[in-house]
Amino acid sequence: MSDRRQDLSCWLDAEARGASDEADARLAALASAWLPRAQPPAGFAARVMAALPAAAGSRLVRVPAGLLASWWGKGAVGTAVVVLGACLAALTPAQIWAAGGLGLTVLVAAARTAAAASSAVMGGAASAWAVLWSLGRAANATVATGTAPLIIVANLALASAAIAGLARLLALGKEEC
Repeated sequence: MSDRRQDLSCWLDAEARGASDEADARLAALASAWLPRAQPPAGFAARVMAALPAAAGSRLVRVPAGLLASWWGKGAVGTAVVVLGACLAALTPAQIWAAGGLGLTVLVAAARTAAAASSAVMGGAASAWAVLWSLGRAANATVATGTAPLIIVANLALASAAIAGLARLLALGKEEC
C-alpha cells in the first residue's frame, strides 16, 4: 500500500513542478503497475468484423433494401408489376406499332420545333448585337468629347468620399461596442 502512495505522490509532485515528461512517465509506470489490464470480451473482434460490411455500405444503398423488405413495399412493387402486365396484355401488336410510330412522329416534331426556336434565338442575338454595337459607338462619341470625362472624374471623387465616410462610420461603431 505504501508503494502505491509513494508512486502517486511522486507523480503528483512532478505534475506540481510542471515537469510534464517526468509526470507522464510516472503516470504510465503507476498505471501499468497498479491498474488491471483490460481484456476485451471473447468474440469481440469477430462481432466487430461481422458488423463491418453492413456499416460500410452507404445509406442510399441500404434504404431500398429495407424498403423492399417491408410488406407494403413488396405489395406496392407487386401491384405495379400486375398493373403493367395487364396493360401490356391488353394491347394489340398494331397498337404497339402505332404507339411507336406516334412516338417517332412526336420526336421529329419536337426536333423541328427546337431547330426553329434556336434559329429565332440566333436571329434575335444578331439583332441585339447590332443594337449593342450602335450603343457602344454612341457611348464612345459621348465620352471622347466635352464634359463627359469631367463628370466621370467628379463621380469617382464622390464615390471615394462616400467610401471614406462609410469607413469612418463603421470605425465609430466598433469603438462603441
